[in-house]
Amino acid sequence: AANGTGTVYANGASYAFTSNITLYAQWTANTLTVTYDSDGGSAVTAGSTTTGSSISTAPTPPTLTGATFAGWGTTKNASSLITFPYVHGQTSNFTLYAQWVQNPVFSNYTLKRTGVADTTPAVGIGYSFTYLPNDSGIYLVANASVTYGGTLSYKWINNSTGNTLQDWSSSNSILIPSASASNGYHYQAVIRNTRFTITTETTASGSLYPQMDTQGYITNAGDRTLNY
Repeated sequence: AANGTGTVYANGASYAFTSNITLYAQWTANTLTVTYDSDGGSAVTAGSTTTGSSISTAPTPPTLTGATFAGWGTTKNASSLITFPYVHGQTSNFTLYAQWVQNPVFSNYTLKRTGVADTTPAVGIGYSFTYLPNDSGIYLVANASVTYGGTLSYKWINNSTGNTLQDWSSSNSILIPSASASNGYHYQAVIRNTRFTITTETTASGSLYPQMDTQGYITNAGDRTLNY
């Protein structure tokens, strides 16, 4: 019968029939290899499944220094995660890819001001800028990146007190106004990366202390110079 019941006739054998009869082909699903690409993480042993079938459980998750494992996707840097049991519908060997939420990688700060070339402060070196008439201030930018995708957000704190100077937003810069008490703060960025439903966080190494002096300059001076 079509559902596999009834008499089984071996392939290639001879049988004598006394009347018309219908035989139904019986199929066994092919075994498929499932490769788990950890995308830079620790190795994951390949698995197996069958044509058009499903994978009941996920393999042991890989690990990667500086990142959190989010799950598996059908492509690298996938926009969504698969869930288990996973009905794959595949007819040939296939690969699933580890999806990571990387800790933001902070590189450095940049000082920006209209009419002056951008400056990347170095460890222990002061940088002075003369304020022009009606100058609104200098922008301090935190430069960070991620390899595996995600959305970065930034919070600025006063490193010496822990107080928030600018709450979480997509902006990686903060305005340091001229001739203000804000010039006494130790500016430091905290950076988050959000992907899928997971958020990782990095605090930028070092802080910038823009001390206003009597000359009307702003400088990376004081006891909190950049320390990478």
